[in-house]
Amino acid sequence: MKTNSLRRGVLFRLLCLLCVICMTLGSCVTRGEAPGETEPDTPTHVLHYTVNDPDSGTIIGETEQQLAAGQGSATVCAVPEPGYVFSGWSDGVQSDIRQNDMIEKDTKITANFTLDVQPLELPMIYLTTENEAEITSKTEYLAGTITVSNTEEEYLLTQEALEIRGRGNSSWRMEKKSYRIKLNNARNLLGTGQGPAKDWTLIANYSDQSLLRNYTAYSLSRQLSGIAYTTGTRFVEVFVNGEYEGVYLLCEQVEVSPFRVNVAKDSSAVDTGYLLELDNRSSEYDENCFLIRGVPYVIQSDIYNDEQLEFIRNYMQQTIDAIYGGDETTIRSYVDIDSLVDIYILQEYLKNIDSGFASFYMYKDTGGKLYFGPAWDFDIAAGNDRNLDEGGYQGIYNQNQNLNVSTVHPNPILCQMISYGWFEDLVIARWFEISDIINGVIQDVPVTAEANEGAFARNFLRWKILGTREQVYHEPNSILILNTYEEHVEYLYNWLRDRKNWLDQYYAQRRVIRETEQAVEQMPASTTDTAVPSDS
Repeated sequence: MKTNSLRRGVLFRLLCLLCVICMTLGSCVTRGEAPGETEPDTPTHVLHYTVNDPDSGTIIGETEQQLAAGQGSATVCAVPEPGYVFSGWSDGVQSDIRQNDMIEKDTKITANFTLDVQPLELPMIYLTTENEAEITSKTEYLAGTITVSNTEEEYLLTQEALEIRGRGNSSWRMEKKSYRIKLNNARNLLGTGQGPAKDWTLIANYSDQSLLRNYTAYSLSRQLSGIAYTTGTRFVEVFVNGEYEGVYLLCEQVEVSPFRVNVAKDSSAVDTGYLLELDNRSSEYDENCFLIRGVPYVIQSDIYNDEQLEFIRNYMQQTIDAIYGGDETTIRSYVDIDSLVDIYILQEYLKNIDSGFASFYMYKDTGGKLYFGPAWDFDIAAGNDRNLDEGGYQGIYNQNQNLNVSTVHPNPILCQMISYGWFEDLVIARWFEISDIINGVIQDVPVTAEANEGAFARNFLRWKILGTREQVYHEPNSILILNTYEEHVEYLYNWLRDRKNWLDQYYAQRRVIRETEQAVEQMPASTTDTAVPSDS
């Protein structure tokens, strides 16, 4: 990552310091009174120079000066921190260097600094709630407007009406909030999706200090042909009620829609389209939730009557029973295998600790099989949770359903399926088939980080968490010791590369073992064993 802005800041400080020294020496002659030459009884006042935010800038020179009437102040210089710019003094003076200020009473003058948002790499989204009300709920919407700037002309918006609320579960308790927005008029926001829609999400990625895990997972998912739909993504910078909130990932809401999960919506039929989520945050007592083998499944599409609920519950029961039964022909009659293979690879490659906890989606269309996807929620995947092998890249996660479910959550469907040799054969073959795709995704990590360097730097000026976090977000020690954004990008890049290499070796070994097992199974029964006549 570039450090030009930091170097410029250091040089500017040195120049300011030299200017202050030179001008202060000169001011001994030009000021109304030289220091120490005022009459003892002459009244003085205090001139105090301060800054609006000590993290955004500082003042070089004497910040508190005792001045008599008619006496000019010594020279001071306002110097911004890297990533900020000086925007003027509170009394209207625009020059960063000032001297010979005169006061008649105690006076405070503030140097104002703002984020340097030029040049802009990303679209800017401005969200304003009615009466600038604070967004405090993830269930109740507030009315407001959205403005979109610094993007292609066709995607510019000016104060379009919307509703906004918070979103997320554990992430909602974090300082940087994620948001769900509902436009009054359907639009393809920033060209992110395949078509217009009203519902969109702004993902904060606060628990992922690389800001890249969700982006990377969705990028890979979109290139896997077995997964029919994956959310579009676009990095944006967000202001809420005039306050800069940092970099967000704009995503489509996971929902039934012609341009998203495209299944039927028929209120009169029972065999219609359904979107479901494996979600351990729910229980059988929650609306539209049912248990199968102790696992909660939530219907995330519209349900119009009890008959529809019973239909999809029965279908899921039959499907899960088939999966645990193990017969390939029966499983294939219920499940789209191509989607299941690709979802397995995506979840296993990224070692997504939440793959069996929540946000694991599947859907069924009228008269169709159960399809797996869309992929969702990978911010603590790829070595970002200490509870799963301390963030290590080795090992197979989704193969043991008996792991400690209080800390990790292997997916029961994936664990059961990978226990069948025929399914493992499909996974191994597909893994090597998409090798170039995965390599391309890995190489895109540093490219994306560099392309958005300025915006990402501004995000961490707003949220000063690099190198300061304690072990409260389940990050492994290998991440907690990282002090710079560049180190987080390098960590993710190395983890993805090393995970790929490890799985290459593992699946190569498993392929040999499977071929040996199949060869043994196909061997004819031995003809060397003959009956030994018994003694008569």
